[in-house]
Amino acid sequence: MDLHQYVEPLLHFFSQHRALGEAATFTIAFLEALPIIGTVVPGSITMTLIGILIGTGILPLLWTFSLACAGAYVGDWVGFTFGYYFKDRIEGMWPFKKHPKWLRSGRKFFDQHGIKSVIIGRFFGPIRSTVPMIAGILNMRWIQFFFAAMPAAVIWAVLY
Repeated sequence: MDLHQYVEPLLHFFSQHRALGEAATFTIAFLEALPIIGTVVPGSITMTLIGILIGTGILPLLWTFSLACAGAYVGDWVGFTFGYYFKDRIEGMWPFKKHPKWLRSGRKFFDQHGIKSVIIGRFFGPIRSTVPMIAGILNMRWIQFFFAAMPAAVIWAVLY
Protein backbone atom coordinates (compact mmCIF):
# COMPACT_ATOMS: atom_id res chain seq x y z
CA MET A 1 0.00 0.00 0.00
CA ASP A 2 1.45 3.31 -1.10
CA LEU A 3 0.52 6.20 1.19
CA HIS A 4 0.89 8.68 -1.66
CA GLN A 5 -2.05 7.17 -3.54
CA TYR A 6 -4.29 8.28 -0.67
CA VAL A 7 -2.61 11.54 0.33
CA GLU A 8 -2.20 13.10 -3.11
CA PRO A 9 -5.94 13.14 -3.99
CA LEU A 10 -6.73 14.58 -0.54
CA LEU A 11 -4.14 17.31 -0.95
CA HIS A 12 -5.54 18.17 -4.35
CA PHE A 13 -9.13 18.17 -3.07
CA PHE A 14 -8.40 20.39 -0.08
CA SER A 15 -6.28 22.76 -2.15
CA GLN A 16 -9.45 23.34 -4.20
CA HIS A 17 -11.78 23.40 -1.14
CA ARG A 18 -9.85 25.02 1.68
CA ALA A 19 -13.00 25.93 3.65
CA LEU A 20 -13.87 22.23 3.91
CA GLY A 21 -10.44 21.56 5.40
CA GLU A 22 -11.02 24.31 7.94
CA ALA A 23 -14.49 22.97 8.76
CA ALA A 24 -13.08 19.45 9.05
CA THR A 25 -10.44 20.69 11.50
CA PHE A 26 -13.04 22.14 13.87
CA THR A 27 -15.43 19.20 13.43
CA ILE A 28 -12.82 16.51 14.06
CA ALA A 29 -11.51 18.26 17.17
CA PHE A 30 -15.07 18.80 18.39
CA LEU A 31 -16.23 15.22 17.80
CA GLU A 32 -13.12 13.73 19.38
CA ALA A 33 -13.93 15.58 22.61
CA LEU A 34 -17.56 14.41 22.86
CA PRO A 35 -18.50 11.66 25.31
CA ILE A 36 -18.62 8.23 23.63
CA ILE A 37 -18.39 9.66 20.10
CA GLY A 38 -14.82 10.73 20.82
CA THR A 39 -13.74 7.16 21.41
CA VAL A 40 -14.54 6.14 17.83
CA VAL A 41 -13.37 9.24 15.93
CA PRO A 42 -9.90 8.58 14.47
CA GLY A 43 -8.55 11.92 15.65
CA SER A 44 -4.84 11.15 15.51
CA ILE A 45 -5.05 10.03 11.89
CA THR A 46 -7.24 12.88 10.73
CA MET A 47 -5.29 15.51 12.66
CA THR A 48 -2.12 14.17 11.04
CA LEU A 49 -3.76 14.85 7.68
CA ILE A 50 -4.59 18.37 8.88
CA GLY A 51 -0.91 18.77 9.81
CA ILE A 52 0.08 17.72 6.28
CA LEU A 53 -2.34 20.28 4.86
CA ILE A 54 -0.74 22.95 7.05
CA GLY A 55 2.77 21.81 6.15
CA THR A 56 2.04 22.01 2.43
CA GLY A 57 0.57 25.49 2.80
CA ILE A 58 -2.95 24.44 1.82
CA LEU A 59 -4.30 25.43 5.25
CA PRO A 60 -2.96 28.45 7.17
CA LEU A 61 -1.18 27.54 10.41
CA LEU A 62 -2.62 30.01 12.93
CA TRP A 63 -6.22 29.90 11.72
CA THR A 64 -6.24 26.11 11.51
CA PHE A 65 -4.62 25.84 14.94
CA SER A 66 -7.29 28.18 16.33
CA LEU A 67 -10.04 26.05 14.80
CA ALA A 68 -8.58 22.87 16.32
CA CYS A 69 -8.34 24.52 19.75
CA ALA A 70 -11.88 25.87 19.49
CA GLY A 71 -13.31 22.52 18.39
CA ALA A 72 -11.62 20.65 21.23
CA TYR A 73 -12.66 23.28 23.76
CA VAL A 74 -16.30 23.42 22.64
CA GLY A 75 -16.46 19.61 22.64
CA ASP A 76 -15.14 19.54 26.20
CA TRP A 77 -17.78 22.08 27.25
CA VAL A 78 -20.55 20.02 25.67
CA GLY A 79 -19.37 16.95 27.59
CA PHE A 80 -19.05 18.93 30.83
CA THR A 81 -22.50 20.46 30.43
CA PHE A 82 -24.04 17.09 29.59
CA GLY A 83 -22.54 15.60 32.76
CA TYR A 84 -23.54 18.59 34.86
CA TYR A 85 -27.20 18.55 33.85
CA PHE A 86 -27.81 14.83 33.41
CA LYS A 87 -25.59 13.50 36.20
CA ASP A 88 -28.28 11.44 37.91
CA ARG A 89 -29.54 9.87 34.68
CA ILE A 90 -26.27 9.06 32.89
CA GLU A 91 -25.77 5.71 34.61
CA GLY A 92 -29.06 4.54 33.11
CA MET A 93 -28.19 5.72 29.58
CA TRP A 94 -26.56 3.77 26.81
CA PRO A 95 -23.71 2.77 26.82
CA PHE A 96 -23.08 3.39 30.53
CA LYS A 97 -25.99 1.19 31.55
CA LYS A 98 -24.28 -1.69 29.79
CA HIS A 99 -20.72 -0.62 30.75
CA PRO A 100 -20.87 1.02 34.21
CA LYS A 101 -17.13 0.40 34.63
CA TRP A 102 -16.47 3.27 32.20
CA LEU A 103 -18.00 5.75 34.63
CA ARG A 104 -16.31 4.09 37.61
CA SER A 105 -12.88 4.25 35.99
CA GLY A 106 -13.47 7.88 34.97
CA ARG A 107 -14.46 8.79 38.53
CA LYS A 108 -11.45 6.96 39.93
CA PHE A 109 -9.15 8.84 37.53
CA PHE A 110 -10.81 12.12 38.51
CA ASP A 111 -10.54 11.32 42.22
CA GLN A 112 -6.81 10.60 41.80
CA HIS A 113 -5.95 13.70 39.78
CA GLY A 114 -8.65 16.27 40.55
CA ILE A 115 -8.64 19.33 38.30
CA LYS A 116 -5.49 18.07 36.56
CA SER A 117 -7.52 15.16 35.20
CA VAL A 118 -9.11 17.52 32.66
CA ILE A 119 -5.66 18.29 31.25
CA ILE A 120 -4.12 14.82 31.65
CA GLY A 121 -7.23 13.02 30.38
CA ARG A 122 -7.14 14.84 27.04
CA PHE A 123 -4.10 12.77 26.07
CA PHE A 124 -5.41 9.30 26.90
CA GLY A 125 -7.74 7.95 24.25
CA PRO A 126 -10.03 5.77 26.31
CA ILE A 127 -10.86 8.50 28.82
CA ARG A 128 -10.36 11.63 26.70
CA SER A 129 -14.01 12.06 25.91
CA THR A 130 -15.44 11.07 29.29
CA VAL A 131 -13.31 13.17 31.68
CA PRO A 132 -15.17 16.44 30.95
CA MET A 133 -18.47 14.64 31.46
CA ILE A 134 -17.23 13.16 34.76
CA ALA A 135 -16.14 16.67 35.83
CA GLY A 136 -19.71 17.82 35.24
CA ILE A 137 -21.20 14.83 37.04
CA LEU A 138 -18.99 15.55 40.06
CA ASN A 139 -20.03 19.23 40.11
CA MET A 140 -16.66 20.71 39.26
CA ARG A 141 -17.02 24.47 39.34
CA TRP A 142 -17.42 26.09 35.89
CA ILE A 143 -14.49 28.44 36.44
CA GLN A 144 -12.20 25.56 37.39
CA PHE A 145 -13.25 23.66 34.31
CA PHE A 146 -12.66 26.74 32.16
CA PHE A 147 -9.09 27.13 33.41
CA ALA A 148 -8.34 23.42 32.97
CA ALA A 149 -10.03 22.84 29.61
CA MET A 150 -8.52 25.86 27.85
CA PRO A 151 -4.83 24.87 28.24
CA ALA A 152 -5.73 21.22 27.61
CA ALA A 153 -7.26 22.10 24.23
CA VAL A 154 -4.31 24.30 23.26
CA ILE A 155 -1.66 21.74 24.27
CA TRP A 156 -3.61 18.99 22.51
CA ALA A 157 -3.82 21.03 19.30
CA VAL A 158 -0.09 21.78 19.39
CA LEU A 159 0.87 18.14 19.92
CA TYR A 160 -1.58 16.75 17.38
